[in-house]
Amino acid sequence: MKLKISFDDIAPAFEQASDSSLYMFIDTKENRIVVLSDNEATDADFEIMKRPRYVALPRRDSKDDYFRMESFTYVMSCCDLELVQKFHKALRQNKPFGNFRDLLSQHLEIEQQWFAFEKKAARNDAIDWLCEEGIELEGQRLIPEIEIRELDEESVKKLPDEIRVLKARACLQCHNESGLEARLFAASTQIVNAMIENEIYRILKDKYSLSEYAGWSDDSQTVLVAAKCPKCGSEEIFFDY
Repeated sequence: MKLKISFDDIAPAFEQASDSSLYMFIDTKENRIVVLSDNEATDADFEIMKRPRYVALPRRDSKDDYFRMESFTYVMSCCDLELVQKFHKALRQNKPFGNFRDLLSQHLEIEQQWFAFEKKAARNDAIDWLCEEGIELEGQRLIPEIEIRELDEESVKKLPDEIRVLKARACLQCHNESGLEARLFAASTQIVNAMIENEIYRILKDKYSLSEYAGWSDDSQTVLVAAKCPKCGSEEIFFDY
């Protein structure tokens, strides 16, 4: 489905759908967001929204928000290990949401990190949903241009040990263990949403005739690993150190 609605309209609506009293819909004919409120909308209004022209935005629940906060505690930039542990502990006590907000208010630098993290996470969640629904926004590019290059021997030597020593051990289809070679690639962006993941699949298939890969990344680089069984041609390979 191709729509002309702006992503800048969808992203905030996607987040607002977590409000227990608000329901968000995309009007695919008018290319606009429709908002219904429990306090004002009638049963007839909600019946209208069941028509094919309207697409309901998913409603976030507390589990989604908790997972987002928990994810942040593992990537937050902080040299104070004790403070990091405080955030982990806050999420495991009663009233985790309040505990988390209170801790943020006491550490402004971490709070700014959280706001940036939350904004990126919200954007990626919305992009994931668009991919899941098969919705394409006309004339809008939501991800950066992606470059993928195969790493030569010298480049592989510079990788972290946990990636550099990774080996293709066995084919999961025919159980062959000989002649398997792991191929390593550098990608120009982190795999943070389904649209980037799909684009990487496309590039690997078109450029390297590969349809399966595993990904690893940190703040500075993203590495892809793939292999193909020389016996049966399967790309379902077991990797190990």
